[in-house]
Amino acid sequence: MTQPIKVQSFWMPLLALSGLTLFAYFASPVLVPLVSALFFAFLLSPLIDLLRRLKLPHALAVTIVMLFFLVAFVLALWWGTTQVAELVQNAPQYQQALVKALTELSARLPASVSNHLPFLKDPQGWVPAFTPEQVAKILQFASRGIGSAASFLGSAFLIYFLTFFMLLVKDSVQRRLTYFFGQENRATTAGILQKINRSLSGFLVAKTVLSMGVGIVLTIGFVSMQIPLPFLWGPLAAVLNWVPYLGSLVALILTAGATLAAYGPTWHLPVLVAFFLVVQTLEGNVIGPKILETKIDLNPMAVLVSAIFWAWIWGFAGALLAIPITAAFKVVCDHVEALQPFGILLAGKKQE
Repeated sequence: MTQPIKVQSFWMPLLALSGLTLFAYFASPVLVPLVSALFFAFLLSPLIDLLRRLKLPHALAVTIVMLFFLVAFVLALWWGTTQVAELVQNAPQYQQALVKALTELSARLPASVSNHLPFLKDPQGWVPAFTPEQVAKILQFASRGIGSAASFLGSAFLIYFLTFFMLLVKDSVQRRLTYFFGQENRATTAGILQKINRSLSGFLVAKTVLSMGVGIVLTIGFVSMQIPLPFLWGPLAAVLNWVPYLGSLVALILTAGATLAAYGPTWHLPVLVAFFLVVQTLEGNVIGPKILETKIDLNPMAVLVSAIFWAWIWGFAGALLAIPITAAFKVVCDHVEALQPFGILLAGKKQE
């Protein structure tokens, strides 16, 4: 006779997770900068460790890395602002050209196909003009969780200084955390912290390098194909590459729209789509898995669901942070008996 399943063993953790979800949603103005800074600290830790191996004092190593980070951020912010300003300035021309190109494309398609794509017959109603109001709405979604009271720039510098102080006191905090859960759990707590540090630092560094590589290759391709604003779409694709599955799709749609607006339904569009798919397929199915599978152990469904979940909770920032948060949560689940069922659900091939 089949034994009934006892739910008492995990209904309390499930209830606790539900409470944490509500807390994460309502406390997003505080948690998003805090969590963002935490993961920037994980990302920059290998550079600091490298400088310390060169016999530099810890405080000096942190200062050098953070100054470099500040310069990189200011340059990226300046570059992104100029590119978005150019897009907004030329938005009416792009919209008119895109509407015209979509209308021509609909006219060229067979009736049996165009009848199943009614949105192509009236593109004027849904093609965005990227007016200042529409851009503001997009930025409002992208910055959800950063906080309505603080500006983007203020939140960015808050994250910067949080990261700076986290790196300064990282070793001390880790030592103190080993005492937080009791003397008898010091070894287990130290093991969890070490595994989280190793997994997340390795993953964040590898993912950053891969995303930068994708952005550089795509930008070179866009320039060679003379796509409008190639230095906007290429770096944007690199950023969106952090969002599992959906980010690449959004980047492709935006770049295809720019191509269609510039050249109409010509050979440029299929060449762009083919080039984009080849790059993303190589990164997502060949190069990326070989590099990242040793860093984190998450199954594809868990990655997709976590991206959707955290995007709902924290907007675009949540989508970017989804994989690191879920990877850290899984490490904790693997070492806490009451949470182990959730760790099994999230596990990839290593635990099959």
